[in-house]
Amino acid sequence: MSNSSKLDESLREAIIAQADQVLDDEDVIRALLSAQEGARAENIIDFRGIAMEQLEQRLSQLTSTHRGVVAAAYENVAGTAQIHRAILRMLEAADLRKFLHDLGGEVLKILQVDSLGLALELTSKQPNDLSAIPHLHIVPKGFVNNYLGDQGKTAGKQVILRQLDQADRQIHGKDYRCIRSEACLRLSLGTKKSCGLLILGHQDPQKFAPQQGVDLLSLLAGVCDRRLRHWLT
Repeated sequence: MSNSSKLDESLREAIIAQADQVLDDEDVIRALLSAQEGARAENIIDFRGIAMEQLEQRLSQLTSTHRGVVAAAYENVAGTAQIHRAILRMLEAADLRKFLHDLGGEVLKILQVDSLGLALELTSKQPNDLSAIPHLHIVPKGFVNNYLGDQGKTAGKQVILRQLDQADRQIHGKDYRCIRSEACLRLSLGTKKSCGLLILGHQDPQKFAPQQGVDLLSLLAGVCDRRLRHWLT
């Protein structure tokens, strides 16, 4: 402090030696605050005010962190429940047609996504009379790799999450312009010659972001894959 030399040295040393007692003395603090308000002196520091401000900042940070943790936990629980409900619906289907209709109907609603497409590369045992199912696409060999694009990044991954500048019209349907993120669930179908993709689309670019976890979607992909194998292989 610029004017500390004007303070009597013995008084200064006494204050420093008993600083905690000075801060606890209401009369002393009141006198200091009055001097600050009257003289506007730069060498008067409101230690209690500074401490309270710091505590309020820390409390605000802790509150924000707590809310973030609670929100993340709630979202995780809700997401787990969604996947479980979707899987149970998949397991209820007695035949392929019912399974495929449920995918584009109840399963889509349960997962709360904006679009759902199923692309299958099949070389044998083609489904019969399923052309009326709009979200089912029988595609040529190589479609899955071409759709996923960069094989260096996607090779070996069962679930790929990505954000989109423009969604595929064939896969996402008439509302493809609104889709800004998608989850691509790779299906092996139990053979080297056949494979597929279950593709979920959403209008929110952050719904399926690359940094998110994929454990639940991997489970969904596994169940869908095994159900399709039952009818297609």
